[in-house]
Amino acid sequence: MSEVDAEIRTIRSAVALHRPGFAQVAVRGPAAYEVVDAVSTRDLFVRTGQILHSLILAEDGTVEADLYVCPEAGGLLLLADGVEGGVLIEMLQRHAPAGEVTYEDRSATHSLVALEGPYAWEMATVIGGPELVTLGYMQRSAVYSREGVTCFRIGTTGEYGYVLQVPLALVEGLSAEVAAVGVRFDLREVSPTALERCALENGFYCPRHRGVRGLNPLELQLQWRVTHDRVYRGSAALQESRARDDWRRVAWVLGRLEDPAPALGGAVRRGESEVGVLLAGHRSPILECFVGLALLDRGLAHPWIDGFFTADGLELRTEAPPLLHNRSLFVDPRKHIYAAREADAFPPLVPA
Repeated sequence: MSEVDAEIRTIRSAVALHRPGFAQVAVRGPAAYEVVDAVSTRDLFVRTGQILHSLILAEDGTVEADLYVCPEAGGLLLLADGVEGGVLIEMLQRHAPAGEVTYEDRSATHSLVALEGPYAWEMATVIGGPELVTLGYMQRSAVYSREGVTCFRIGTTGEYGYVLQVPLALVEGLSAEVAAVGVRFDLREVSPTALERCALENGFYCPRHRGVRGLNPLELQLQWRVTHDRVYRGSAALQESRARDDWRRVAWVLGRLEDPAPALGGAVRRGESEVGVLLAGHRSPILECFVGLALLDRGLAHPWIDGFFTADGLELRTEAPPLLHNRSLFVDPRKHIYAAREADAFPPLVPA
């Protein structure tokens, strides 16, 4: 088993540690809402304690960053995957009224530490207190055993996910505690590659997936994160793309494990026609097949269509994510614990 495969199995069955490279920017002042609203693809309807999952587009309408918007005292905190903090601030400043908003790049003062996995909730409560077990998806909490640490319940693996924003002065102490407690949960630090593969299997957008850069929300099946009735960065170009009939759409594809791994970026054919491009993919140690993301003609970008072939000869069929029965869907914090997991009966990870 490769190292990445072992990391994926940890994410799917225990607790994994990673360190997100998100930009962390606090926007404060009377015009903070207007500034963020000018770049967010979703309306900023978000209450205190909640997290809004949005996008930031480039001027050409393609996705530039995966965006989490979190209200806080005096403004909004932005966590963005796909851009650096300085670049995000420059982007926001183009829409800022003079003197009415300030920016703080929190990556200079805080680090992010994350736990993922079906038992991440249990480890998070051991470290941070039992209140965290009540934290819902897309919520944040300042309830933590260390003052100044904030917990965000987010994640793109389909498992329980907790991202801790930790002041740099507390990182060493927290890391030592995480390592000590992690022994009880077979904690393993995992690579971005393992996280990206898990995200693909669960149907989450990841800006580091090969081939997705340069695509817009229509092509990426992210229209649920887009508002079409107001102006924001990239909205005009997106509307122009929407009016055309020639755009393709991503679809999830599966192939036989015994076939050679296909070359990514190559054409996908159906019959005699070229109908798309294979963007990303890997051999899944959980599903035991090739799992990929293809950009297909819209008429074929639907689940459960077969007869596709790559240039290498791998036969593919489309599928609907999530592609597995995540253990986190069945682990109940009221009755399950990691130490007694062998006695628990859960559905198999792979659908029948």
